[in-house]
Order: sequence, then C-alpha cells, then structure tokens
Amino acid sequence: MEFILTVLFWSAVVGVVGAALWQQNFRRQFLNLAETQASRLDFLAQGLPLQRETQFPLRSQEEYVYHLDNIHLIEPRRGPRVTRRSTDAVTVALAKGIYYTAAGGKSVSPEPEDELREIDLGTATFTTQRVVFVGTKQSREWDFAKLLGWDVGNGGRLMIAVSNRQKVSGIQMANRLDLMPDVVMQIAGQARDEGWEWAREACKMGAKKARAQAQFVRENTWAGEE
Repeated sequence: MEFILTVLFWSAVVGVVGAALWQQNFRRQFLNLAETQASRLDFLAQGLPLQRETQFPLRSQEEYVYHLDNIHLIEPRRGPRVTRRSTDAVTVALAKGIYYTAAGGKSVSPEPEDELREIDLGTATFTTQRVVFVGTKQSREWDFAKLLGWDVGNGGRLMIAVSNRQKVSGIQMANRLDLMPDVVMQIAGQARDEGWEWAREACKMGAKKARAQAQFVRENTWAGEE
C-alpha cells in the first residue's frame, strides 16, 4: 500500500512538473512570437509601401507588399495505399441442428485519400495582386483576381483556393521569426481594396493587439493557447 501511494505521489509530481514546463515553454514561445509580430507590424505601419526588387516582374499597377523567407509549399498528395483483408462467412445446414460455416475472404485496397505535404522550401512574395512562391524546385502563383477564399491552419499555415487550380494549396512557415502568412495576406488585401493608408492603420492596430495579448499572458500565469 505504501509503495502504491509513493508511486501515485511521484506520478502526480511528474505530471505537475511536466505541465509547468509545458506552460513555461508556451509562454516563452508566445511572447517571442507576439513581440516579433508587433515589431514587424510597427515597421510596416511606418514604411508601407516598401521598395524592394522582386524575383519576378510586376504587372501594370501591381505593387510590392511583403516578402517571407523559409516558407514551405503545401499541397495535397495521394496518401499511401493500405490493403486489408475482408472475410465473408457462409453458413450451410447439413442436417437438423447441424450447421457448417465456411469463411471466405478477399483483399480490399480502397482508394487512398489526399494528404497535405511539404513539397518545397523557398520564399513567398505578397503583392497587391497575388502571392508568388519561388522554391528550389517548384513555383506557384495565387492570383487575387481568381481568389475563391483562404483559410488559416496550425503552425503558420495559409491555404488558398483559386478558380484556376482544382485543389487547395498554400504555404507554411518553417520558423516563426517573421510575420505570419495570414497576417501578410490581410495587409495585402487592405492595400489592394482600401489603399496604403488603410493598410498602415491596420498594421498599427495589429501591433497594439499583439502587445495586448502578450501583456495578458504575462499577467495570467496559466494562460493557455486558447
């Protein structure tokens, strides 16, 4: 009994310590991310529109917005095929009260579903008209004129649907040392639809919100990801 209580005690201690370490690590990562976002947004609030050479020629009336390095290209790819065995049992009455069951079977290999995968690593350039990925092997363009919608995923993932591409694809950060792709997407949309003054104001408000979230985490020790 004493041994069981000791085990339970130390299990509880390990659980509490593990939770505390996870919380400490989360707080440190979140505060670093929030400060990174705030400082970059402050820079854009003062500097938009930026002047920078792009890896591709700009179109008529197209303007540069922002550039992200260390970006993964994310696209759906067919998952691995899994074969399983299905059995079919047939029962035959041989005599009154006597039955025989014969089991047969066959291999079934259903069509695998698509999985999102990291296809390439490169850079993503946002303009007032499109997002362009240029990698070591692949390049992609998401034209805002053909934009159907976009969505945000975990880990700084931005998925974009356009009418000229059957499947949704997108980009994801390889690290969190810059602005999140969805934040840049919003800034590009503001610049395109409302103009640079509105885009600068949006950056200013975004920086304030990032710092407010960081302050909340500092003041609330057990604040979680939600």
